[in-house]
This record gives sequence, C-alpha cells and structure tokens, in this order.
Amino acid sequence: METVELNLTEEESRQIDAYVKRAGYSSRSEFMREFLLHVTEPELSEKVLKEIAVARNQKQRGEVFSLERNQEAVGALNEL
Repeated sequence: METVELNLTEEESRQIDAYVKRAGYSSRSEFMREFLLHVTEPELSEKVLKEIAVARNQKQRGEVFSLERNQEAVGALNEL
C-alpha cells in the first residue's frame, strides 16, 4: 500500500480524530480510504453505504456475522 501525506490544521486533525473515534473507524487511514471511495465513486448505492455502516457497528461491538446475516440486517434498515 502506498503512503500519502496530507497536511491539516490542528483543528482539522482534531475533528477527524473525534469523528474516527465516534464513528468506530479503527484508524484515520480507514476513514480516509472510505471517504475517498465515497467521493470518487458517487454511484455507490445507499444500500452499500448502509452495509458499511452495519459492518462498522458490528465490528465496534466485537460481533462477527456472515455476509448473509449482514444483508438481512441492511434489509431491515431499508424497511424503516
């Protein structure tokens, strides 16, 4: 994997760190990869974004589930 340098103000860095912690990312890098994917691939469907959110929440709670179970959970979110 290639390393890329990003210059931020102290406030920007604090904001990213707070969001990374609050959203359950394991690192700044994980957040930036997902952010870049979202920006560069706008055709990502809401379904995919919800699947990512479900997976992150499960990871935060230490839960591991099959792809099928995750898809069922996302389906339930879509019905809300």
